[in-house]
Amino acid sequence: MFIKTDSNNKLVTYPYTLDMFRQEHPNTSLPEFLNNRFLDSNNVYPVYTSVLPEHDGVSTYLVKNTVPYLLEDNSWAVDWVILDKSAERIQSEFQEYKAEFRKTINHERDAAIYQVVYVDINETTTVPVDVRENTHDIQNIAGVTQTGTVQAMINDTTPIAFRGADNLTYQLTPQEAILLGKTVGQSVADAYSKSWTYKDALAETTTIAEIDNIVLDF
Repeated sequence: MFIKTDSNNKLVTYPYTLDMFRQEHPNTSLPEFLNNRFLDSNNVYPVYTSVLPEHDGVSTYLVKNTVPYLLEDNSWAVDWVILDKSAERIQSEFQEYKAEFRKTINHERDAAIYQVVYVDINETTTVPVDVRENTHDIQNIAGVTQTGTVQAMINDTTPIAFRGADNLTYQLTPQEAILLGKTVGQSVADAYSKSWTYKDALAETTTIAEIDNIVLDF
């Protein structure tokens, strides 16, 4: 952004742009690149923004000053004004932050649920089980578990075929099928249990700083 002044360094136009300068000189052959030396000769100067001042960002906010000022080196700059937020704004931003953190909990929970679960069905075999979102994986696992439960009830030892995440088919005993479903179900339950704990902690918060102290570990 630029400023246009008169010959006595008095403000004429701010903010000022190079397009405005070209429009003001329609019949003048101007260089393609308007460097600062050329602009200086026409009383047009770049305006620099001062370094952001420190502020907490919770109870205060920054607004760029609308009036540039002349520095000792004859350059122009604008600084920042620190303003206090209203109680209503602080509460509104807190609620928005809280809602976004709740979404983060749900996202982390789902990431913990929808993954490959490794099930040790016996001492020598581990079955990788796909648990993917928007698929029939959980429904298929429930079906295998139900089949194993029914067969166990009637002492039917017929192997139950299950396709693992490694694209191999495992022949499970009824008890192994039940264990597979139980392990996956416990993994899902653990993720939800953690999410409820985090959401309970979130509900007790009254400041953004307290929310930031909640460390998610799924």
